[in-house]
Amino acid sequence: MKRWAALLLCLMLACPAALAETYIVYHSGAEEWGAYALLLTDDGTALTPRGVYGDLRLLTPADGDADQALYAASPAALPADAEGLDEDDFRSFTRLALLDAQGEPLTDMVYYDLRFDPSGVIVGRRYNGPTDVLSPTGATLFSGDYRDLAPAGDGYIALWEDEIDGEPSNAVLRVDADGTEHWTGLHTDAWELSAFSGGLLPLRSVPEYGGRDLFLTEDGEIALGRAFDSISDARGGYAVVNDGDGYALIDDEGNILLPAEYDYIGCEERSDGRAVYFAHRGSAIEIYDGETLDLIAERDFGGSYVYGWLCADGLMNVGGPGGAEIIDMDGDTVVAVPRDVDVSASYGVCRGVPERFVATEGEWPYQDAHLIDRDGDRVGGSFQSLTADLWDGGAGRYTVGTFDIAEDEEGYPYPVWYSNRYGVCDENGETVLPAVYNSVQVLAADRYWVEAPDRSGMIDGAGKWYYVINLYEELVD
Repeated sequence: MKRWAALLLCLMLACPAALAETYIVYHSGAEEWGAYALLLTDDGTALTPRGVYGDLRLLTPADGDADQALYAASPAALPADAEGLDEDDFRSFTRLALLDAQGEPLTDMVYYDLRFDPSGVIVGRRYNGPTDVLSPTGATLFSGDYRDLAPAGDGYIALWEDEIDGEPSNAVLRVDADGTEHWTGLHTDAWELSAFSGGLLPLRSVPEYGGRDLFLTEDGEIALGRAFDSISDARGGYAVVNDGDGYALIDDEGNILLPAEYDYIGCEERSDGRAVYFAHRGSAIEIYDGETLDLIAERDFGGSYVYGWLCADGLMNVGGPGGAEIIDMDGDTVVAVPRDVDVSASYGVCRGVPERFVATEGEWPYQDAHLIDRDGDRVGGSFQSLTADLWDGGAGRYTVGTFDIAEDEEGYPYPVWYSNRYGVCDENGETVLPAVYNSVQVLAADRYWVEAPDRSGMIDGAGKWYYVINLYEELVD
């Protein structure tokens, strides 16, 4: 049986999904098996069978109750009728099932999209089929022949396939709990709905308003009495909008909180739900608390652009042509980054404010990667590559990479394919796992998924195996 290849396996290895003591791991598999995902507990118990799921995705909030976690699972094998199709056609064969925290299927594998709604339900969309609203136990609470549904009070906002002037579009309906439909008088060229925030639903690309965006109430009425050129973010009762003059921040009553004079306003959310707004204007950036809208910091780096993002709980990375900084939530500079050095404070999993950062300098592929502390001083030795995976209560874990370097006919150096080996070091740059593995996933401070030439599985820092897959047995199975 043919198995799906994990197209984004390398990204998945760098960003493990973990909830409490349960981990999603990705196994590249022997040739006949292909890649697949497993749900494991920290004692090595497999909650899902081998070779069944090609991907597992956590749907519920990462900081939620571990016993109430829900996952979307896709198959490891392509359906027989998908043979020979172009990649663009695969969407019609995407199948997802809803799994509970113990890895048990709650639904059949019939959905092409599953998403968790802030109201606590799951919205499941089928390809050319009905859209279902599911309870956390997988029970169908509501189902209708709609392209999408968004829970709205005691009913729903729904998209129904329609046309405008012979072109496909979606009629926007308000649907009561008993299924009674009310047309809002609006269409949208969007193919999916957002969730409500602060009692308002962003509705994008509305033909009746010249393709502009607007907000709907839970009753399906137009909110704020107007449309916008774009609505780029809506959460916590605030929304980022653009009305042609620039980006602005408004509340759910339409009050302007930040004026429409910014080149861009981005919003990112910490693991504790606290949001941070990054307002760009020329070469300057202003950072605002997402709850109080207090100004946290303002920086100007000169030049033609500026960037900023939340790189870890309590830390932000900002910069431009004139330099870069890592700053804390008080607006203080933690590390001023030299222009010829790349410093990252981004962690795959971060609990608490990190005290170590990854610094990389020099020409690729001869770069020198190492850890630095909050004073910018080097910690530990040098590595060919270093990725920050986990910070948890003062303990850091980093994937170390090694590779051979060769030169092409024109003398340009490059890493030798298949020479990569990976290990793990701690916050002091000390070896936790030697760099001898084909791949490594850092799951927790003392749990790792590793792939060696002869076997794969979960081990701890002492090398104890908690779960093992013998690759030879998999090949001959």
